[in-house]
Amino acid sequence: MAVESQILINNYGVNEEFATTLLNFTKNDVEGSIRILEAAERDVFVLKAKFISSRKMVYGAVVLFYNFQFNIPQYVFCSMSSDIRIDGDWRDFITEITRFMEGKEAEFELASRIESEILSPENIAYITAAFADRSNIDQVNLKRFLLNSLSKVLLDNQIVFKLTMAELDVFKFNNYFNNTSIGLKIVPKQGIKDIMLVNLKIDPVLAPIGGLDIEKTHIGDEIMVKIMDDRDVSRYIGELIGARDESGIPRPVFGRVANNQKSPETGNNLLNLQFGPGIFGSFVIGSKVRVEIKDRDNRPEAPPQGGQKPGLDEDSMRQIRELGGVGVRPTGVSPMPSLDSFSVPQRKKAENKNAKFYKIVSFVVMGIAVLIIILLVIFGT
Repeated sequence: MAVESQILINNYGVNEEFATTLLNFTKNDVEGSIRILEAAERDVFVLKAKFISSRKMVYGAVVLFYNFQFNIPQYVFCSMSSDIRIDGDWRDFITEITRFMEGKEAEFELASRIESEILSPENIAYITAAFADRSNIDQVNLKRFLLNSLSKVLLDNQIVFKLTMAELDVFKFNNYFNNTSIGLKIVPKQGIKDIMLVNLKIDPVLAPIGGLDIEKTHIGDEIMVKIMDDRDVSRYIGELIGARDESGIPRPVFGRVANNQKSPETGNNLLNLQFGPGIFGSFVIGSKVRVEIKDRDNRPEAPPQGGQKPGLDEDSMRQIRELGGVGVRPTGVSPMPSLDSFSVPQRKKAENKNAKFYKIVSFVVMGIAVLIIILLVIFGT
């Protein structure tokens, strides 16, 4: 293993494959790779709460993570614990409440019911609505919601409750999320699959004549954009991918579509383009606007794969889960299967078969038409 990769692995917890890919992207620039890792977006909001139930005579703690990249509450963990501090770092908070899962008073079933109540299907939309305006998160209704969820499970309307909130970068959250086996997880069934370390501000290059309707673009298409981001890390990335000329003026580059999601409320499309490992850019555009796109190499047009809101795997909403290990409730949730039940080769085979069929039908119809014309000419004279 290269020394450069080892530096990233040891200091940032990335795996060897990602470290190698990032170093290749930065032309083996370790400092540049570190700049990108340090600039990871703070797209995850964490709620830390502790409560006391006078009726059940138990202490408890809950940690809930909301991921703005998917616009869903993605992870919740509850533990029956003693009175602990919630003002410190979220990792220390989770470490402390996890320690109480090993005690006799852990009450796994009760904690599991609270998790399932908070992330039940009917509550997902309510939580998401509270985070609709990122600049003005509805903390009052979030606190009310969590209190109601606890009261419903504990059958206690006199719960003493305290809540704190904080932002954290998506990189640290994903490292924890992918390596923990406790709590209840939600894995989006569609959207961006890779970690979005940096989300650049970009503008698409419009092409009213000769371009492609944004609704007809799909995953893997390459759209021409300009990077309109003035952060230091953005300028560094722009130099790597040729998005700036010698004088620093933005120059058009192509980005590969990683997600194309239409908003049912506004009818606009949110697109995420990928430029490198963990390097993305996003823009919102009207549904009928045409953009400049790289030739598809005769790939058939297909609807966007992210046309619906991210959803949930039904298994992630099970109210009863098996208990395993000492003080640990494992929850591996698999992503939802693709809505497209055919592989690419199967689709091409089906398309070719249909094309041959329509060609034969057209020849038959043409032959009949010619025969009718000949008969009319003969008998008409």
